[in-house]
Amino acid sequence: MAQEPSGKMNQIEQALVLDPPNELHFKGPFTEVTTSYLKLTNLTDRNIIFKVKTTAPKTYCVRPNGGFIPPKKTKSISLMLQPFDPENDDRSRDKFMVQSMFTSSDAYFDSLWHDPHEGLMNSKLKCVFDIPSADASAPAPYATEVKAEVVEQPKIKPKVVQVQESKVCNK
Repeated sequence: MAQEPSGKMNQIEQALVLDPPNELHFKGPFTEVTTSYLKLTNLTDRNIIFKVKTTAPKTYCVRPNGGFIPPKKTKSISLMLQPFDPENDDRSRDKFMVQSMFTSSDAYFDSLWHDPHEGLMNSKLKCVFDIPSADASAPAPYATEVKAEVVEQPKIKPKVVQVQESKVCNK
């Protein structure tokens, strides 16, 4: 990335087409794992490697989180949100970043990500959490009737046992 006179790095436009382009929607309820999908499409005539990062790595599982996309091909990414309580856990600041770069090889090299690269392309996506509302189309809460059944046990007559005294012998 070339530096501008101000000291900022020039941003190279992302070569991958992201679908969705700006926001990842996760649909509740969030009591179990919720998955959102991201499609990465390489419309160029060159090989591209990519990596998906998040601001909350313990909250999301991303598969695959990196890889190789040949020219004119698409890769589908699963982003799995772990269960959480939306009332007590604010996830509104969570974001994802897709980093990519052209490569001459068809292999995914971890070493390419270690050094800043002039051809690094970044795209950021916000997370949106769709919490279902209790509207008319949702089933109304219902009450269940609990019946307690009393089963009479047969009465047991106590048996009287007589205890006889025994003599203890001292030796």
